[in-house]
Amino acid sequence: MKKLITILFLFSFTLNAQIKQDKYYHVGAGIVLSSGMYTIGQYSYKEMNPIAPSLIAITGAASKEFYDTFNTGYFSYSDFAFTALSGIATNIIIRAIWKPKKKNKYINIDELPLIVKK
Repeated sequence: MKKLITILFLFSFTLNAQIKQDKYYHVGAGIVLSSGMYTIGQYSYKEMNPIAPSLIAITGAASKEFYDTFNTGYFSYSDFAFTALSGIATNIIIRAIWKPKKKNKYINIDELPLIVKK
């Protein structure tokens, strides 16, 4: 496993010269959109759909490219793919690392402090 991580780490340096600077911004946007939606879902009262963070990243990628289409007349499929796929990958990684909390629909009165019970 350590060899695989080392190879992937060193391989990323060879790709650095071949990827344009703009693609890093698209990857960052996908990561921010997906992880932000995951964080919002963790603090909401209702159960979040597991694919919602990925859908937010895909929607953000599509809306940005449609905006570019109206301004420049060009829809960049590679920009869309970088943003959407980084959001999907972020959602998968976050779900693998952190297990979502189960939300209680009802408050257990025994867990409340004594001040609230009176």
